[in-house]
Amino acid sequence: MIRLPISLLIVFAVNFVFCNSGNAMNETDLFLQHVSSAVQQAWKLSSTSEPKSHKVQLRFSVQEDGKLNHLRMTESSSLSVNDMAALKAVQNASPFPSPPSGKACRLQADFEYDVASDTKQVKCEFRE
Repeated sequence: MIRLPISLLIVFAVNFVFCNSGNAMNETDLFLQHVSSAVQQAWKLSSTSEPKSHKVQLRFSVQEDGKLNHLRMTESSSLSVNDMAALKAVQNASPFPSPPSGKACRLQADFEYDVASDTKQVKCEFRE
């Protein structure tokens, strides 16, 4: 029988539970969460925005080294000040971490602002 120090057994048990739990996030989920969070923190809405809810959709690439490339708008809010705020948020949040695949990837970012609840959200996902 092999005897292992208790500290090694505890580390193994914690790693096993974390890596095999349904709540553990994989590398891809962590990457998307990091990008979404960084962009949302950089998103500054203008106080002159019209008092209505709006959505903006952007697509962009993240290079192997995390640099931003090919940023473009695919859905406008119809208010240029809000559209520009979303574009600037992605620009200001970059560079991002390297994509989990180690290769460049294309992302879509959906920006949503709800006036009634005064909440804003950015959700990023991979695009082909």
